[in-house]
Amino acid sequence: LDGALASPLDGRTVVFDWDDGAEEYAATFDEEGDDSDIDAVLLGGMSIDAFCDWFLPEDGEPVEEGDEWSPGPDAWWDFTDIGGAFWIENEEADSPSEEKAEENESRDDQLRENSSGDVTCTFEGMREVDGVEVAVISIVVEIESTSETESSAEFDGVEVSAEEDTTMTIESEGECLWDVESGRLVSLRFT
Repeated sequence: LDGALASPLDGRTVVFDWDDGAEEYAATFDEEGDDSDIDAVLLGGMSIDAFCDWFLPEDGEPVEEGDEWSPGPDAWWDFTDIGGAFWIENEEADSPSEEKAEENESRDDQLRENSSGDVTCTFEGMREVDGVEVAVISIVVEIESTSETESSAEFDGVEVSAEEDTTMTIESEGECLWDVESGRLVSLRFT
């Protein structure tokens, strides 16, 4: 991309409040705003799901050094979508629209649904980090996926349509350090 990357969320604070009716957290901006359509699009992509437990054994099952488990490709997609959509784009790009949000959501949903391959986690034992004993989990990601999306726009009074076929191969290795006693992530790195 030419130019600096920026997000219309820069400098804004998103607050998640519990919505009793919907039985879920709802995103709002901390400051008073104009409740514009753009604000609704921005908030619609936010997610409170940031517990960072995607690569842990299922249901907290006890493991021994060398044990492996496979949380599946969804663990990778949850990791890459932490906090939701931040709309980071070329700072000269137009503000996000509801149509663009729907296109992005459609592509992201397809990439998740069309995933094949796996995520393999291995418990490597315990390690002391800054005086705290942490569980060490190595992670190998080998995923392929595809998506097909259509978009249209008007330029100088002419309607232009485009189809986008995406094929993605993800190969990555990582390490998760988890503080078992406090039940929180210490670090998570991928290459």
